[in-house]
Amino acid sequence: MRDIKFRGNNGKIWIYGDLMQLSWGAAIISEIGGIPIQVIEDSVGQYTGLKDKNGNDIYEGDVVKVGIFTYQVIFSDGCFDVIGIQNDKRDYLKCIVVNHVGIVIGNIYENPDLLKR
Repeated sequence: MRDIKFRGNNGKIWIYGDLMQLSWGAAIISEIGGIPIQVIEDSVGQYTGLKDKNGNDIYEGDVVKVGIFTYQVIFSDGCFDVIGIQNDKRDYLKCIVVNHVGIVIGNIYENPDLLKR
């Protein structure tokens, strides 16, 4: 069974766990303590179930480096893909992970400068 977990930033730190939509916004039920913590909705990303070549979890919204190219992890058409930042190429995230060539170098929330061409 694959892990279904999310992360979201509350303005100070990343919270990891289950996602909840409450009347006051998005919240993550923390893996530590089990209480819902409000997060910034734009920062929420789902775990892909995959790890980069260094063993780091890959989340939607992460930026992955593959050789000289940089990709953003997206969820599209029912699956996780990557879209090229410099070359507009789309590829399957799983191909990059299986071939052990991708490294998470940041995310679009904390590192928007990584999206510049």
